[in-house]
Amino acid sequence: MAKIMAYPGELYKQYGSPRCSSCSNHSNQYHEPLRSVIEYYCRRCDEKKEEKRPRCSLCSTNCATKHYCNMCDKEKMDQMESKMDFLQLKWQPEGTRDCENELILLQASDGECVPVNGLILVSRSRVFDVMLKANMVERQTKTIKLEDMNTAVLHSFVRFLYSANASAEDLQQHSPNLLLAANKYEVDLLKGVCENFMVKYLTKDSVLTYLEVGYLCDSFLVKNAAFDVVSRCYTEYELDEGFQSLGRKHPGLAVEFCKYLLPSQCFQKT
Repeated sequence: MAKIMAYPGELYKQYGSPRCSSCSNHSNQYHEPLRSVIEYYCRRCDEKKEEKRPRCSLCSTNCATKHYCNMCDKEKMDQMESKMDFLQLKWQPEGTRDCENELILLQASDGECVPVNGLILVSRSRVFDVMLKANMVERQTKTIKLEDMNTAVLHSFVRFLYSANASAEDLQQHSPNLLLAANKYEVDLLKGVCENFMVKYLTKDSVLTYLEVGYLCDSFLVKNAAFDVVSRCYTEYELDEGFQSLGRKHPGLAVEFCKYLLPSQCFQKT
């Protein structure tokens, strides 16, 4: 909001009470002009002009000339650079190129196969790169069995490998499974996308699932976000069978949660 200033007394005596450049109403105090030294606005009109200014599409702060403020614009540029790096094709040295021009079959847990270009696989995933470079059965059979992915998750996974984009529908339905796949096959960009989505849309209904997935993937963001939700409603989860079975299934997760909960409990007692 612009700084408020009193209209100069000499001009007031010479020309009478000034009028707002927008509504022409008289006022004893005017805001400093936003764009021109010869325009004055009363409080109400200046507030309206402030409301009409474009806002950042991400954080909703006022932006004079951009769709995004400087901070959000930088974040979008960083995301774009990450996607460009991800989409670059990494050509292999001589002697290991036999898989580049061939289709490799990714086989889901239910048996369905999805053909993917070999160069895409070795460029996007360090795990697939090792599989297809070394003299392993995957290189000989041109088939990679993914026992931890069903067909729907596999299709979402492959779409991301080709486009570096995950649709909102894919993330809503498969973000935990995609995070597990991204962590196992070292697709770092997909892992970051899933982590941000899960933290943003974490709810009480999904917190236990997200907590287990975050622990299995060693995701600091997802684990801490889930710990925060559980700690704020700990009395609701303390006797919950799902929460207790999760602790028995993953003792290390229970230890981490106790370490997270201990400082807040000590602070409450003091």
